[in-house]
Amino acid sequence: MQRWQYPLDALREIVLNMIIHRDYTASSNSIIKIFSDHILFFNPGTLPDSISIDQLKTNKYISTPRNRQIAKTAKEMGLIERYGTGIRRVRNMFIEYGLNEPVYEIFSGGMAVTAYGLNFEVIDEITPPFTPPVTKLENDLLILIKQNPNGTKRKFAETLGISIEVVKEYFDNMKNKGLLERIGNNRTGYWKLNI
Repeated sequence: MQRWQYPLDALREIVLNMIIHRDYTASSNSIIKIFSDHILFFNPGTLPDSISIDQLKTNKYISTPRNRQIAKTAKEMGLIERYGTGIRRVRNMFIEYGLNEPVYEIFSGGMAVTAYGLNFEVIDEITPPFTPPVTKLENDLLILIKQNPNGTKRKFAETLGISIEVVKEYFDNMKNKGLLERIGNNRTGYWKLNI
């Protein structure tokens, strides 16, 4: 199964929010900057005075779309499930994907959202070169396994601050690549690196 660096539905939701909530009277542009490990979304127009960043994050606000006709059209097209649920869905999608939730900030007369993705940078830190090459997250997991061959997937997930589901998926991928194998059973066995 192909795994993208970001949950794509969450990125679509962020862009849709940009379209609906942009201040079209502002002369500055909406901006999307893509970096190796994060994407910055910037939109002219700040939050209404009655809504704070904290309220956005806790979903304790009433949605007030700046552009009602655009919002209505998006809802009729099925792009919006319910008004005022987009931020919560984006946060949940990132967390379920094993990522930190996006960072929301207000500056320069606009709203910025910074989304951090999985780091797929190919590196060789333990014993270069790997065949096949490993990603940054795979390398981090291999280092942890080398330090603690008896460690559990749950412990590795906690150490890296990612979900257990992501760790399970990466362990399966690394086993398929032949980078590691399980010796013994789940209770008394250990991880053996083949590198």
